[in-house]
Amino acid sequence: MRPTRGPGQGEVDLLSFILDPYLSVIVGAIFFILSDFFQWKPKVTIAVTGVAAVLATLYSVVLYLDWLPSDILILDNLFPLLRVLPQKGSEIMLHSNVTGATKGTFPVALAILFYLLYPLWVYLGFNITKNLKAPREPTPTHRFGTANYRLGGMGLFLLGELLTLYGLAMPTEYGGQTGFIVANVAIWLVIVGVYLMTIPKSERDPWWKPPGATGG
Repeated sequence: MRPTRGPGQGEVDLLSFILDPYLSVIVGAIFFILSDFFQWKPKVTIAVTGVAAVLATLYSVVLYLDWLPSDILILDNLFPLLRVLPQKGSEIMLHSNVTGATKGTFPVALAILFYLLYPLWVYLGFNITKNLKAPREPTPTHRFGTANYRLGGMGLFLLGELLTLYGLAMPTEYGGQTGFIVANVAIWLVIVGVYLMTIPKSERDPWWKPPGATGG
C-alpha cells in the first residue's frame, strides 16, 4: 500500500481488505507446501487448511466490528519493524483515512461478500502452488484448452493490475470509497488470473496433446 504521512514521521497505514486476499493466497501456498512436505492425507489437508482459513476470517471480522482496540495479533507486534498508524480495526480494513469509507457508510453486503471470499483466496493459493509444482506438458494451441485458459488468465491479471492502480489513485473527494471497491475487485481479477495462468496440463485434459501425438 502507498505510504501516507500520519502523526508520526515514517508511519504508514495499511488497508486490510486490499492486502488480505494476497495474504490469504500466501496462507494457501504455505499449507500446500506443508501438506506436500509432510505428505498429509487429503482429509487432514482439508481440515487443517479449512480451520486456518476460518480462524483468519473470524479474526478479521472481529477487527471490522471493532471488538478489539487494534490489530493486537499482527500489526501491534510488528511495531518494532513497521511503524503503523494507530487505527481501529474497521479503519484498518477500510483504509478510512484515505478512502473516506467507514463502517457506517460502507455497504454491509459488500463487507459480507469480501469475507465470504476469504476461503476462496486460500483455496486458490493452495492450488496455484500445487499447479506450479505439477509437471509441464506441451501447451495446445489448436483448440480451446489450457493455452486459452492461460491467455485468459493473463488478460485478467493485466486488467486487474490496471484497475488496482486506477482505484487506488482515486482521491477521497472524488470517490475514494468507489476507488477502494474498484481496487478490491481488481485484486480478485489478479488472483483468479494467476490461477488460470498456472493451470497444469494432464491426461485428463482432452486437449493436452496435439492431434496424432503419441508420446508425452
